[in-house]
Amino acid sequence: MTICPVCGKEFYLQKVYADRVKPGTINTCSFECRGKLFVGKANPNYSKIEKVCLHCGKTFLVHKGKENTTKFCSRKCFGDFKHNGSVDRLTKIKANKKEKSIQKSKPLTLDEISSRPKLRRNPPVLMECKVCGKVTLQRYSVVQKGQGKYCSWNCFRKDLAIAMKERSGVHPRSNGGKRADLNGLYVRSSWEANYARYLNWLVKQGEITKWEYEPETFEFHKITKGNKFYTPDFKITNIDGSIEYHEVKGWMDNNSKVKLNRFAKYYPDKKLVLIDKEVYTSIARTMRPLIPEWEWNSSHSN
Repeated sequence: MTICPVCGKEFYLQKVYADRVKPGTINTCSFECRGKLFVGKANPNYSKIEKVCLHCGKTFLVHKGKENTTKFCSRKCFGDFKHNGSVDRLTKIKANKKEKSIQKSKPLTLDEISSRPKLRRNPPVLMECKVCGKVTLQRYSVVQKGQGKYCSWNCFRKDLAIAMKERSGVHPRSNGGKRADLNGLYVRSSWEANYARYLNWLVKQGEITKWEYEPETFEFHKITKGNKFYTPDFKITNIDGSIEYHEVKGWMDNNSKVKLNRFAKYYPDKKLVLIDKEVYTSIARTMRPLIPEWEWNSSHSN
């Protein structure tokens, strides 16, 4: 006869089994009592690790093996952490870990890389931002591709804006820039400048009321990849008050085709007139003698 240490009930334990079990083993009358006896820390296989909640700072226990994936003490803390805008803090923590892993190995400069015949696999490189001069750590594989010149997207956009401003009016094909006879209007090509002069002539003849250069941008809301926006070159207001959009295209690339097709699909109530090379050439031959400022080259007569 044996007494259960949980419920105090007397029960029979077979002698064969009693001789076989290890010394110090506690026997119970049922599996239910055994579960109550070895619950929590009393379980010999119990192994939990203390962790600090990333949101509330409370200390909680987590099973061994899950300490790297469990960061919150409850689902409530996880929801509060996510909806209170603390996801940025988690991103910064991951970024700091990545930065520390890069800093474990000594970073090199571009001069040191060029002087060494052999390099360890993908070492970190010290790169100076092209715009603000901030020094950042970049991987050698990134620098080898010609990237890593900027510390952030803002610096990249600033440098791109400066480059576009310097190239305006210099490109041999587009001849973009400001036109004095159009009140200093900036256009992207000589064809657009000539078409603006043609529209001024139509206004004087009373055939249209007014025109505007790139006043509206249309967004394709259902598109998630590729061209999401389209800006027509000219907005024309006719005598009867109707609106037209005119697009001057000397040549049609794939991006332009996609934009025009999507504009026709998502804005079927808008009228778009395409001024291609054939239409523009016929206008140019007629209007060149009438407009002294008309820009002319050999490609217009092809």
